[in-house]
Amino acid sequence: KVILESKDKIEKIPCISNIAMNSILESELERRFIEALSRSGNEKRKVEITKALVNEKEGYLLKVNDQSWEIEPQVLLDQTNGVSVKCKPDFIIRPLLANGRRPIAVFTDGFTYHKNIVDDDSLKREAIRRGNQYRVWVLSWRDVQYVFNKQDMFSTNTLDSSLYPTGNTYTPYLRQHPEAEVINPVKMPPIELLIQYLSLPNAEEIFKLHSYAYSLSLLQMNYRTDRQAFDKWNRIWQSLEEKTGFVDDELIFGQSIFCNWEWANNSSHLKFLAANSINNLSKNKAPATAVIFNDNTEIDDESYEKEWNGFWRFFNLMQFNNNFIAVSQKGLDSSIYVSLKAKEEENNSDIITAANNAAKTERVSSNAYIESWQGILDDIFSEEAKSFAKKAMDLSIIAPDEAGYELTDSKGEVLAEAEIVWLPAKICYLTQSQVEGKQIFINEGWRVLDNSSEIETDMFGGNE
Repeated sequence: KVILESKDKIEKIPCISNIAMNSILESELERRFIEALSRSGNEKRKVEITKALVNEKEGYLLKVNDQSWEIEPQVLLDQTNGVSVKCKPDFIIRPLLANGRRPIAVFTDGFTYHKNIVDDDSLKREAIRRGNQYRVWVLSWRDVQYVFNKQDMFSTNTLDSSLYPTGNTYTPYLRQHPEAEVINPVKMPPIELLIQYLSLPNAEEIFKLHSYAYSLSLLQMNYRTDRQAFDKWNRIWQSLEEKTGFVDDELIFGQSIFCNWEWANNSSHLKFLAANSINNLSKNKAPATAVIFNDNTEIDDESYEKEWNGFWRFFNLMQFNNNFIAVSQKGLDSSIYVSLKAKEEENNSDIITAANNAAKTERVSSNAYIESWQGILDDIFSEEAKSFAKKAMDLSIIAPDEAGYELTDSKGEVLAEAEIVWLPAKICYLTQSQVEGKQIFINEGWRVLDNSSEIETDMFGGNE
């Protein structure tokens, strides 16, 4: 009946090869992704995936070792989720217990369709990332297919630090953090890195360490005293800042280390920019880092697809650096990323106002106060927690010690979770989804707060 109802719209075509297959192939890629997840177990990693009802539609439950997630297909994200540009990831993978990890918006992209829309794709993925509620993972057909047919990754390996300007800093830095060696991004395909994120309880910390090491390896140390190189870089950097607003650190010649580097071939579509002040480096603050994909060129050779894959491979890992952005040249030329800057300012206006109010008191130095809260704010994802943070900052409360805290027993078993905690004072804030653990915290001698609680400023042991 459905077919016959459209009989008046039938068009005659010379042969079936004229039928556009993009939508069919995209659907097949999504199906293959779920199958790829189910096949990703090995002797050290048990993976189970079952069909389940997720938000009243067909989805999946995924268990990787002892880490449990739910997978919801085709989720619309918009301003209600903190995402300024409306988009629909193929899947949202949510942790059943957060443990400091974020839900992941997964995009499975076929090259045939997405090769021409890198500007639009990068805009939407940056909008999700800047909302600070989700991680984003981009997988191509070849990335997914790798699970079924192990072969050379069809991608420029943009995570090969040995090719970076100062690649010899990557391994020594990570040796200082042996816990990070559980992953090896240069040898792991994108889907394997995703599985690693899903399996590791401390994934956020581990991936942040690697993103820092990669950013550090991009800095061209020998250009520090080269005025001509600095001026050339600074013109590009200032233009990037104006069109994206992704970082606003003031960088001064002689006191900064920077990078303006194209991938290691003469016809590369990839440009990398990075910068940090010497002062920030001494504080272990990650260098601001950007990758620009040149999509203004003709798509007529194999290198374009390889570097398109490499662009998203770099994005997947480097998103764990808060001072990072991935954009297309076409998008920069048409200034599409300016809207992200405006929306980011709007989203953060309440928190900025709170910090400014706190800074007006004699007890609070605005820079020190904001910096003390910044690490916590970066790890707070729920709107209710942000609302509580605003209230606390309005009252000039000292910054919490941790976000994503787990209360454990003597055997290390998790008893309950709190969004943020003040450890010396044994005070915790619980979101609505964590209130079931309220009595457990109380029994252990904690004072429990939520958004309805009256806050006494002296209970925290003094203000900033």
